[in-house]
Amino acid sequence: MYALDTTNRVPNLNRSSYQFQEDVLIAAVNTQHRDVIIKMIRNDSPELHIIKVLASDPMRSDPLNLSVPVLEILEYDEEYSFVVMPRWGDTDPIIKTGFDCLETAFKFVEDVLKALTFLHNNLIAHRDLKLGNILLNYQYGPEIHDLRPFLSTKRARFVLCDFGLSVMFSPDIPLSQRICPAEESERGSAQYHPIDDVGYDQIAYDPFSYDVASLGGVLCELVGYMTPLVPPLAPFLDRLVTPDITTRYSAAQALEAFLELKNNMDPAFLSSTVPPSPSPQNNLYVFSRWQDHDRWAGLPPDFVQKHAAMYELVRPKKWKLP
Repeated sequence: MYALDTTNRVPNLNRSSYQFQEDVLIAAVNTQHRDVIIKMIRNDSPELHIIKVLASDPMRSDPLNLSVPVLEILEYDEEYSFVVMPRWGDTDPIIKTGFDCLETAFKFVEDVLKALTFLHNNLIAHRDLKLGNILLNYQYGPEIHDLRPFLSTKRARFVLCDFGLSVMFSPDIPLSQRICPAEESERGSAQYHPIDDVGYDQIAYDPFSYDVASLGGVLCELVGYMTPLVPPLAPFLDRLVTPDITTRYSAAQALEAFLELKNNMDPAFLSSTVPPSPSPQNNLYVFSRWQDHDRWAGLPPDFVQKHAAMYELVRPKKWKLP
């Protein structure tokens, strides 16, 4: 049914998007000559349960379900199963080159917010949100360093992957008890962790709000520098990453707010070219610098004043007052 990919016809996919602890990944080609990734997962793991839920018929047909498609689940033995997925690439290169235009950047934001909203609506917390866990329906090899030519085709689709750290709560569990042990907040990639969410004396944390702040860090890094073009992005991003959890957006609130922001814009303006990302990152695996860029810099003083309360709460000390 599947043949191992042992040729150089298709370069090996960057495994960082999928690999966690003892994960086993196999690049293969199916009988339809489609390149796939086969992931070996324990049958008793929360990850496999979540994947099966997301791949079920009623879930898969939901337009908000922007998780990586599952082509097939093959039970290997009593202990392991193989999950077959399309061989898509991660979105790490975007951090260096940026997007081709504002419309594509907004497509990215909308897709990932839809994906997270769908997970949270179904009581699934991802808990490892980062660029490497956001896939693009485009297979590329190590010689590809700029995704803008593909993004300009308007065929891009962004999905979330890797549920190795995810948790799913039963609807019977009260809202106040949908929490995780504080020590588990340190798992996964640290570059987008909201460091103010879990204090030294805390014994638990809210994984759903944590997800929103983590994704907010990703979005600050990828579109935060576009605020001179779209000033409303600044307070929107602030509501994602604010250390005040009581005022932080939920995933559903963030999606609603972003769609309102987008719908209030001139469609012709969305075709505007955006400059390359100013991020100084050259090594994709160093600690994130998403807080280095002041997304309020250069915005009209009256606009900044209108949102002063949130700005003062979120602003790192390194940012200068307007």
